[in-house]
Amino acid sequence: MRYKYILLDLDNTLYDTLQTEKQAMRAFLEYYAADKDIEKLYVEYQHINHELWTSLEEGNISIDKINTERFRRFFDQEHISADPVEAGSFYLDLLCKNHLFYPSAAEIYEYLTKKYRVALITNGLKAAQERRIRNTFLQQEISPLYIGEVIGYHKPDPKVVEYIMNQEGWDDKKQVMIIGDSLSSDIQCAVNSGISSIWCNFTGESPGKYRPDFTVYNLIEIKNLL
Repeated sequence: MRYKYILLDLDNTLYDTLQTEKQAMRAFLEYYAADKDIEKLYVEYQHINHELWTSLEEGNISIDKINTERFRRFFDQEHISADPVEAGSFYLDLLCKNHLFYPSAAEIYEYLTKKYRVALITNGLKAAQERRIRNTFLQQEISPLYIGEVIGYHKPDPKVVEYIMNQEGWDDKKQVMIIGDSLSSDIQCAVNSGISSIWCNFTGESPGKYRPDFTVYNLIEIKNLL
C-alpha cells in the first residue's frame, strides 16, 4: 500500500460549507439588514470574506481577527450600524446550527478511517469547528482534529504537515496524502510539504497553475484512488 496516512480537509470537502454559510448568512442579513437587498449583500459579504481568508493563507492577518474584521468591513461598506464583535458571535451561532455534509461524506469517511490513519485538518475558526464536529459521524478518537488557530500554522504552510506528522508519529512523507477542495490552501500545502494530493473539484473549476496529483468530482470517486 503506497499511502498510510490521510490529511482530510473539512470545509467544502466533507462539509457542504457553501450551503451552510448561505443559510447562516441569510438569517444573519434578515436580522441586520431586513430592509436591504439580501442577495446583493450576500455577494458583497462573500467578497470580503474571501479576501480575508486569502490574507490568512498569505500570512497577512491572524485567524483571531477574521471573524470581527469581516463584519467590521461589511458594516462599514454597507452603512449598517452594528457592533462587529456581537455580529461575529451571532453569525457563528447561526453557522453551528447546521451540519450539512456532501453526499457520501459519511461513507467515504468510514472507508478512509478503516484503511488508513486519518487526521482532520482545517484553517477554520476554532470556535466554529469544535462546535460543528459534535454530534456528527466524525470521531476525533480515530481521526484527531487539527485546527490552524490551535496549532499556530495554517495551510499552505508546510509546518502544518510537519506538526501533524510529529504529533501522530507518521514517519514517511511519501505515504501521506492530503484530500481537500482548495487549490491555494490544500493543494499548495501538499506541494510545499512534498506530499501527495487529491483535489476535490466539486465546482468544475480549472486548476490553473496548480497541479494536484489526482482530481475527483465527487467524494465517492476517492475509492477508485485509495
